[in-house]
Amino acid sequence: MKAKKLIPLLALVLGFSAFAGCTNSDKKVRFGNYWNVNALDTTKEAKDTEILEYDITFKAAEVSLVDYKVDYSNGKYTTRLEYVETEDLYVYTTALNITAQYTFNGETKSVDDSITSEVKFRSGEYSLQPVSSKKEIVGSTPLTVTPETVDDCFTQFHYTLETTYNADCSEGTSVITNIPAEGEPYARDNDFEIEQKKFSYLDNEQLLFALRGIPNSTSSATVLVYSPFANAVQKVSMSYATEESAEFTFLKNGAEQKGLITYRPVSLVLDEQNPGATQTVWIAKYEDATANKNRNVMLRLETPLSYGLGTLTYTLKSVSYQ
Repeated sequence: MKAKKLIPLLALVLGFSAFAGCTNSDKKVRFGNYWNVNALDTTKEAKDTEILEYDITFKAAEVSLVDYKVDYSNGKYTTRLEYVETEDLYVYTTALNITAQYTFNGETKSVDDSITSEVKFRSGEYSLQPVSSKKEIVGSTPLTVTPETVDDCFTQFHYTLETTYNADCSEGTSVITNIPAEGEPYARDNDFEIEQKKFSYLDNEQLLFALRGIPNSTSSATVLVYSPFANAVQKVSMSYATEESAEFTFLKNGAEQKGLITYRPVSLVLDEQNPGATQTVWIAKYEDATANKNRNVMLRLETPLSYGLGTLTYTLKSVSYQ
């Protein structure tokens, strides 16, 4: 029996393919620059280049829907946020590297998976309006439920995605290029319209980052995000649970930081009939928007994988500002 192709398995690990101010009639998110120490300071001096590094661990489910073992190891995730003064926009890049291991009948095959992305967008005063994005996915995914050999367990793929927007972000164009192991690459162009009268729109590659721009007053929201694989603008819902506090240890500009941090757990899920798995994100909470030492950083991310394989957990390892 063939399993549904899991292209989003890693593709959605870095983003989602979905938030509403409680009192706004148009339900648009009022973003702020809470990734800065002073969210109210919009000068050049406030815009540090930020690099975050995360370790990724995998916890397998006790029972999955496939008749073989899938494991992930050596997971690393890095993000870089840079303000480009000449263009008056932010450039946000990410890189994920992880090893997938497929085991069947005592035989194991390992594959190195990777995802890189870049998205350009404007600041919170302009609702994080995206300008363009690009992404490259080199990965593997479970192929069958009941294989005959370990080679039947998975298939490998290589895609690039590029999305551009017009000046007011009312229209976009997405190009998906499939790069097969053999033969010539082939591309598919999709044009789509964006209706932002009711909901804010975000590019898929800035979604996780955008959670850092949500004010404390917002407890739930919905945004629009274009999914290139579904060729549709989809709604993604976000809801905040009650804030919690926990002790975290990570490096900040090379020095160990250890202490109690208050965070807001956020649940992200597609607002559709078949929404799929829910991602949970821990965002550091600001106490004072003008003295926000933790900069609403993402402390942890939990991503359940399809077919009940298990969960990938991202844990903040280091922060550096330049």
